[in-house]
Amino acid sequence: YLENCEFKFPLPLSPSDGLSIDTLVAHSKGFVCGGDMGLVTIFERSDDKELYRKMRTLKIEAEKKDAEGYALGEESSKVIAFSLSPPPGEENLALLTSNKQVLTLNLSNADFSRPGDQVCDNVCQPFHSGPITGLDICIRKPLIATCGKDRNIILWNYRTNTVECSKHFPTEALSIAIHPSGLHLIVGFPDKLRFMNIYGDDIREFRSYGIRSCTECRFSNGGQFFAAVTSTIIHVYGTYTCEIVGHLRGHNGKIKNIFFVPPDDTRMLSVGNDGAVLDFSLTDFHKVNDNVIKAITYNAVSGDATTVWAAGNDRKLRHFDRLHLQQQADYDTRNATILCLAQSNNLRLLFAGCEDGTIRVFNTYLAEKSITDRKQLDKLDADGKGALRDRPDILVESHSGHYGGITRICVSFDEDIVVTAGEDGVVTIWEVTAPHKGAKKEIKFTEEILIEKRDLEDRTRNIADLQARVQELQQRKAHQSTKRRRKHDELMRKLDEEHREEKGRQDAQFFKLESEVVEQKLKFGEALKELDQKHVHDTHRIDQEYNAKIQALQEQSHKLSQAITEQQNNYSDQLSSREQHWKGVLDADRKKQESELTDMSKSIVKVMGVEQEAKDEAELIQQLIEEETETEIISLKESFEKQRAQENTFRTKLIGENATLKLEEGSKSQALNEIKVDILNKIKERAILESKVESQNRDIDALNNELKERSETISDKDKRIYELKKKNQELEKFKFVLEYKIKELKSQIDPREEEIRQAQAKYKDMQEESDRYLRSNEALVLQIRTLKLKVNGHAKEIEELSAKSQEGTAFQSRLWTELSDVAEEKEAKRLKDMVKVLYYRYAQDEKGGGANASATGVANAAKAMSTRTTEDAQREYNRERDYLERTLTGLKHKLVKDAETSRADKSRIINDNVTLIKEVNDLRREVRTLNASKRSQQLGSTAADGSTSARGNAEAETLQRELQIQRAEVLKLRNKVEDLERQVHAAGRAVSSVAPPTM
Repeated sequence: YLENCEFKFPLPLSPSDGLSIDTLVAHSKGFVCGGDMGLVTIFERSDDKELYRKMRTLKIEAEKKDAEGYALGEESSKVIAFSLSPPPGEENLALLTSNKQVLTLNLSNADFSRPGDQVCDNVCQPFHSGPITGLDICIRKPLIATCGKDRNIILWNYRTNTVECSKHFPTEALSIAIHPSGLHLIVGFPDKLRFMNIYGDDIREFRSYGIRSCTECRFSNGGQFFAAVTSTIIHVYGTYTCEIVGHLRGHNGKIKNIFFVPPDDTRMLSVGNDGAVLDFSLTDFHKVNDNVIKAITYNAVSGDATTVWAAGNDRKLRHFDRLHLQQQADYDTRNATILCLAQSNNLRLLFAGCEDGTIRVFNTYLAEKSITDRKQLDKLDADGKGALRDRPDILVESHSGHYGGITRICVSFDEDIVVTAGEDGVVTIWEVTAPHKGAKKEIKFTEEILIEKRDLEDRTRNIADLQARVQELQQRKAHQSTKRRRKHDELMRKLDEEHREEKGRQDAQFFKLESEVVEQKLKFGEALKELDQKHVHDTHRIDQEYNAKIQALQEQSHKLSQAITEQQNNYSDQLSSREQHWKGVLDADRKKQESELTDMSKSIVKVMGVEQEAKDEAELIQQLIEEETETEIISLKESFEKQRAQENTFRTKLIGENATLKLEEGSKSQALNEIKVDILNKIKERAILESKVESQNRDIDALNNELKERSETISDKDKRIYELKKKNQELEKFKFVLEYKIKELKSQIDPREEEIRQAQAKYKDMQEESDRYLRSNEALVLQIRTLKLKVNGHAKEIEELSAKSQEGTAFQSRLWTELSDVAEEKEAKRLKDMVKVLYYRYAQDEKGGGANASATGVANAAKAMSTRTTEDAQREYNRERDYLERTLTGLKHKLVKDAETSRADKSRIINDNVTLIKEVNDLRREVRTLNASKRSQQLGSTAADGSTSARGNAEAETLQRELQIQRAEVLKLRNKVEDLERQVHAAGRAVSSVAPPTM
């Protein structure tokens, strides 16, 4: 305790538990101190000798535990700084902890019964307290996922700049990646790789893989794959199956960075400590291209469809051709090593995080353009037309944002922001403001979240419980409202009676006052008449007096007006004479002033001469005074030196006497100190004894207070028991009333149960009717199958008949061509021979008597037929082909029409059947709703009244009418379906296998 900047004594109630106190802040009521173990102690001023008393000690952070509930044994954070809101409020206390958290504590309204970590609130959100080892950004949600050496995984919302979710783990996370949908995470730990699901405000493990020390993991751009690195191998898994897809091998050293090449995710780039840049194919999982520089170690890689960028520890940024991984150019990063890369394909920018905490922006378009220009210049050099050229500087900007190195960097999907994380535990969001960026596009993010079935059931259960509680509260409220209404009615009745009585009294008083008013009116009328008479007499007298006064005043005003005119004439004459007099006076004054001015100027010249003479005299006097002062100073110096010598001799005498006195004082002070030590020891013993006595007194007071409180509680409980007994009596009365109501409700329930039984009987009839529908449907299915078999038989017969008809048409066409040839023949002999050949070929086969025809006739006929030319044969062939084509096209058209009509009929029948089935299902659903309403009526019959039976009968009648209407519609549709089936059967086409239900 200090008073007036002097140490008095240590406070008896100091913590003194071996923990350091690192910060302290005072306020009007006391002070607050904090330090090791995250403890905050609040002291308030008291009137006793201790001056302060300890009010509360709280711990700002709860003990961290693992998944099994055991303590992790981590070192607790310290409170290193306080800040208190200014007086007179002094309500909020801000705390800064050693793990980089900023908390606030409301001293006036804080609930100290809760744990310490719940009493204190974060000022904005929690932060990482160590270096950040992993960073990734989501595509379909505005989420950023980070992990660090402080064993925390945090999901940030970069739209609202808040923390969506934060979770602590027993071991530190080495890497992290978030799925494009924002529903899944993969996190690399020292012991395993974990696949996790994001459930709103929680992160839970779904599956784990035996990949140790995974320092790099990444989801593909489409989200169908994820890759994890262990030493020199890249493992590729399927996201939705969580099974291994393939392994990628090719590195001789530890892999530092991997990158899925957009947009189709069929290629992957990787770099490592062996100085290799590898291009893998994810279709067959083999290496396609590589580029190795063993002298360096690569830290990061990025690329697109045509180019690849890689950065290593030699402080250079290398540009490769994607097709063959040949180095196109390298750019010096000057004074820092690049640790991570991220590329913006649309803006043609490359963002790099460096070890000095700066983020650097490179223009990839300039790099590609310089390479193409250099190739063109190389061609010109080969022709001897080239010129000197310099490599362009592609570095656009450089910004400082971190205290240490930037370990991770990523770009959002819309390329509006860049996110960096570093060794200082800071997550920085940069806005991209490129001039060629164009208008900002509004992106709609998804709002889907994952939820487990168990959690959903718990929430639905909680909702049901809350709804039950709400109903109970509503019933209580209704009961209380009825009570209040009854009390209000009684009060209104009393007030009405009081109002009537008061109104009667006031009416009587009004009649009394009205009679008094009538009497006063009569008296006032008489007095008013007397006053009117007196007023008339007075007014007549006053009129006469005032008329006489007015005449006298008029005569006086006439005289005054004449006097005023005379005075005005005299005044004008005097004014003109005075103006002439004052003009002469002013001229004389002006002349006098001019003469005085000339005299004044002469006197000023004389005064200036006198002043100069006075200055000269003053200088002479000053010189004389200085000489006199110097002589006096010398004389005084000599006298003072003599006096000083005398004082020195006297001083030596005093020093000797002082030494002797000091020796005497030292011996006395030692004795005095011993006495003071004894006094202090006795004072401390006395203070200890007094503190013990006061503590005992406080214990006695506390016990007395406790006895008083217990006696008060006993009296309160006795009162409560008496009140409960009264309530019990009231409840017994209410119970009697409820039993009477229950009897009345039971008498109302019996007819309702009879109605329910009737509805059940109707329901059974409807079920039997639906069974009949199903049986008739099955019978129709069998009929349709038999009809299909018949249709198939008819189709075979039609095919046979069509084959026969084709043979007949061929015979007919052949006979027709021969007859036409015969008809065209003009020579009689050849005509006769041709007719004989026709007869022997066709008619003789039928009669059987043409076998013995003369050989000569046949030969002549054959000779005549052989004389036909090739043109006749070609013409006959063309005619037959045209006929066959016409018949074929006609059959095709007929077949298409028949197929279309059969398909239309079939679809129409199916649609009708589906509508019928839907109506049947609707009827069944209505039956179920009737049953449910029946049950609900049974449950809520206690609250039912006499009007429910009439309403139930009305609903049953409406349902019966709807059933009759639907049955009539079903009969109409069934008749229509039967007509359609008859038409289809008559046409010989297939019928649908789905039959409508019968009534």
